[in-house]
Amino acid sequence: MVRTSVAAVAAARLQRWHTDAMAPWRVRDFHADDLDAAVRLWDDRAASSEAPAFSLSDLIAAVRSQEPAVVAVVGEELAGVAVATVGGDRAWVMRISLAPAWRHRGIGSAMLRELERRLVAAGVHRIQCLLAGESDIGALALEHAGYTARQGMVFYERLEPVDPGSAGVLDVMLIAIAQLTCLLISALR
Repeated sequence: MVRTSVAAVAAARLQRWHTDAMAPWRVRDFHADDLDAAVRLWDDRAASSEAPAFSLSDLIAAVRSQEPAVVAVVGEELAGVAVATVGGDRAWVMRISLAPAWRHRGIGSAMLRELERRLVAAGVHRIQCLLAGESDIGALALEHAGYTARQGMVFYERLEPVDPGSAGVLDVMLIAIAQLTCLLISALR
C-alpha cells in the first residue's frame, strides 16, 4: 500500500493547476535596488513571521554579502522575498516574506523552488528553515516542497551585550567617514 502525504497531494495539485505562464508575477534574483522595498516587507508583521529567527540586520547583511536571495515581483511591485545563508553543504532559509495581498497564489512555493535551485547549484545538500510555528508564513510552501517538520525542538539563543571593545569595526568605519568628510571639505575650499 502506498501512502501519500497531504502535503504531497497538495503539491501535486499546485503543480498541475498552476504554471508560471499564468502568473501575473515572476521570480528573479534579488538586486541591490530591491533593498528598500524588501526592508519594508521584512518590517511588516503581516508579511513575515511573528518571532523571526533572523533579525532585520541579519537579512540586510545576507543580501549585501551576496547570499542567495530571490524576489517575486508583480510589475514593479515587490510582492515577496526569500533569503538564505550558506555554510559549506548546509543552508538556512532565513526568511520567506510575502505581502498579504499576494498570499495563497503559489508565490511562496515558487520563490522557495528558485532559491533551492540556486542552493543546490552552489553545492548545498541540506536545506533547513526555522519558523516561529506551523502557522508561520512559509510553512505551507515548505510542506509543499517536501520539508519535514522536526517536532519537539526548542530554540535557545543568547545575546551578548556589545561593549566598547567589541565595537572596533564601527569605530574604524566612523574614523574613515570622518577622514573622508575632512578631505571633501578641504577639496571644496
